[in-house]
Amino acid sequence: MRTVSNLLSLSRILIAPLTAAAILAGGSYIPLALFLFTIASATDFFDGYFARKFNTKTKLGAFLDPFADKVLVLTTFFAFYLVGVVELWMLLTIAARDILITMLRFFTAGTTPLVTSWSAKWKTTTQFFAIYFIFLFLLAISLVDKSELAFLVAIFCIKYYILSIVMYGVVGFTVWTGVEYVVGIVKSTEKYPFKNIN
Repeated sequence: MRTVSNLLSLSRILIAPLTAAAILAGGSYIPLALFLFTIASATDFFDGYFARKFNTKTKLGAFLDPFADKVLVLTTFFAFYLVGVVELWMLLTIAARDILITMLRFFTAGTTPLVTSWSAKWKTTTQFFAIYFIFLFLLAISLVDKSELAFLVAIFCIKYYILSIVMYGVVGFTVWTGVEYVVGIVKSTEKYPFKNIN
């Protein structure tokens, strides 16, 4: 169903590759990438707001909203991996969790009631926080004189200590919410058995 909320979710999917392209361009394009990501993040708030305000909640919207979040986050993290800020195993862990949950949502649609939990919403919030932190890190690299020793030391400390801690926290929380979803689905299928499965 074509609603304002669903169109906003679709716009988030369309903005994701543009954000990644700006990240990969680097340098003076990092502020543009940050701007695009911020616009996309804003649509995450407004699609839910308009759905509630105009009472246009749909099954498509319930699926499309979290799916758009995953596309935006994974695309951005993938770009961060390509520029050497995020480790591959972190990207793959987050991607595996999100792909698994998306598939479960798709295959249980219409048979098992499944809504986005508060912990999953906080998971998305922590991922967005990490992404903004990385953007600030990339902005610092693009704006500061790289020839100074103090800058190099600061960048090393931020990347291999602070940034690593942030990403370890994000990955851990992401995995935990994935386990929580799977357990919730198992319990739901016990109460609402699948129908018409051959």
